[in-house]
Amino acid sequence: MRSLSPKEVAGAIGSKSRTRVCPPMLLVRTPAPHANESPAGYLVRLANENAISGVRKILSLIGFKSRFVMTVGWNFGRLAMILGPDVLPDKFGYSHERNARGQVSVQGHRVASEHIGFDRARLCPECLKEHGYVLAEWDLKACVACHKHKCMMLKNCTRCGERIKVIRPNLFTCRCGADFREAKTVPASDELVGVMELLHAKIVQDRRGLNCALTLKFPCDEIMSTDVDVFCKILVQLTVVHLQMTLGLRPRGRDLRIAVHLPKTALVFSDWPQRFQDLCGEWRAFCDREPEKVKNVPKWIFQGFYGWIFVRLYKNLRDRSIQTLFLAKAALEYGIQTWDRSPIQLRGRTVKSLDLPNPNFVSVNRAAQIFGIRPMLMQIRVAKGHFPARRLSGATSRPRWVVDVAKFREGNYSRYSGIGGLRGGRILCMSRALCLALWRFGEIPSTRVAFGNSRLAAEDVFAYRKIILEVAIRAKGSKKLYPLRDLLWSLISNEEKVQVLRNVRQGDMKVYFKKRRRSFRDLYLGEDVVSKIRENLKKAIGKNCIGAGVIAKRFGLSATEASALVCYLAPEGKAERLATATLRNVEGFLEKFVPLRWYAQKAEVAPSVMYSAVQSHGLSNCLLELPPVRRLSAPKRRAIFANRALLALEERKFNVPKGAFLQVHCESQE
Repeated sequence: MRSLSPKEVAGAIGSKSRTRVCPPMLLVRTPAPHANESPAGYLVRLANENAISGVRKILSLIGFKSRFVMTVGWNFGRLAMILGPDVLPDKFGYSHERNARGQVSVQGHRVASEHIGFDRARLCPECLKEHGYVLAEWDLKACVACHKHKCMMLKNCTRCGERIKVIRPNLFTCRCGADFREAKTVPASDELVGVMELLHAKIVQDRRGLNCALTLKFPCDEIMSTDVDVFCKILVQLTVVHLQMTLGLRPRGRDLRIAVHLPKTALVFSDWPQRFQDLCGEWRAFCDREPEKVKNVPKWIFQGFYGWIFVRLYKNLRDRSIQTLFLAKAALEYGIQTWDRSPIQLRGRTVKSLDLPNPNFVSVNRAAQIFGIRPMLMQIRVAKGHFPARRLSGATSRPRWVVDVAKFREGNYSRYSGIGGLRGGRILCMSRALCLALWRFGEIPSTRVAFGNSRLAAEDVFAYRKIILEVAIRAKGSKKLYPLRDLLWSLISNEEKVQVLRNVRQGDMKVYFKKRRRSFRDLYLGEDVVSKIRENLKKAIGKNCIGAGVIAKRFGLSATEASALVCYLAPEGKAERLATATLRNVEGFLEKFVPLRWYAQKAEVAPSVMYSAVQSHGLSNCLLELPPVRRLSAPKRRAIFANRALLALEERKFNVPKGAFLQVHCESQE
């Protein structure tokens, strides 16, 4: 080996050096650094192999004073003066290009200098036995465990407890004489091992060693597409969030507690993105629970509320923001399902192109656009509380709302105001009573929620009309047909009409249309259903049966009392179909019961007063309330009959002149 010339020595030391030094001599042993060896570890190994006590002696050989402090930006190329020109590879060391301020190099990867632990060392005892040198990836602060041996890195001497330094007198032993290669370490968790596998795979650009990461469902593809610097920044920011929720303050990125809490951060990447979204939920609960510990956090804007994702880990990366887009996507998937403070606005071409689920909470105008409702009607229904929505806090001048789209879809709300039987009958070309009968018997199913006093949804009525029109077939030939509207507007009971329409819907009875365009007004039946129903009714009635009108005239009853009596005396299961009763049954019933209003007329009081007096004197067992046939009549009226024993009881117990019941009722009230 040749020695360097004085000119080369001056160039290596630097022309600005004020100290005049003698030309250095080459070392006895000049081992070349390994491809994956740490530059600082190589400097310690070089001193040990040449029996030099400490690194400062090496630095003094090339002209540095003993009080010189070595930093991460030191130029390792100056070692060529004592090693020779061909020992060190090009660009060996931590320093990167001169224009990259604050950037260093770790095994060819550009990393921010704050991610390099140049003072405090991290060692794996088993790897020191196998390799005999310090790996370059151990210089990263994020490297707190060994992915190969699944153990935590050694940071303190197991004998004296002193913190191990990067620049130390001996590579394998402590000052107390303890051998680092014989030290015992703590096993690392599977999640932390998975993170270390990804960090190692990124440094060596080989993902064949990903075992725990794939088993625990880490986002391996997304992380492998990031830079080492970006991945380290992700680990630091997530750990800072954990510390802020634990300590109540936000530590700096150089805080030593960050490396200690990295195992907890490793849990975030497992079962991606479920654990990460759980972290977002914990952050929201922390901000809601202790808002005074979170400063400068917009409370209503989602992207501002989670600024540690959308600002520090996405926006601030600028050209490399595409590498952390998977974090923003996972956060948006969580926010779209749970954020109810304001509509989430997706800004940026890249974010808008993400495949995200439909948001649960949107603005009123957006909800009106989604469901095809007029914006003004949507605003009115939301303000009245008809639609599931939430009012935004802080909106004082003009109320602002967010609509719960998920509940809106589950509830299947109607797009229009509720319609009554009158409008439904117009749509179906039938009477109001028949339309309500169809709804009451379930022929018009209530699949949508309607609003207002009317409970019918327009979509349900349109759907029923569409079903009837779809089963209609085109009339051919000269076959005699009977209009369906004659049946719908006939005097037969609505129950019979409902049964006919049910047979039409089920296909048991054919319905036809003549014109090219189908409509309810142009539907025909193939048989005279009205005549058949009337004939069957006459056969069922017989000679000894009378109707409600005849009963009312013959016995002096009101229409409500007569219809209720017919419904009460009809055979079981035929009360809705046969509106008649036999004369013998009517006479037998009236021998025991008479209308309560007859007693009221005799006592010269109102029927309601008579009813209250009977109730107050414990004579309720003498009353019989019969419901009317037409249950949809408004207001609903009751037909109340009283036992004839009540009259005898009155004459025996209340032997008083007219108005006795009124007088007794008033005394009981007093």
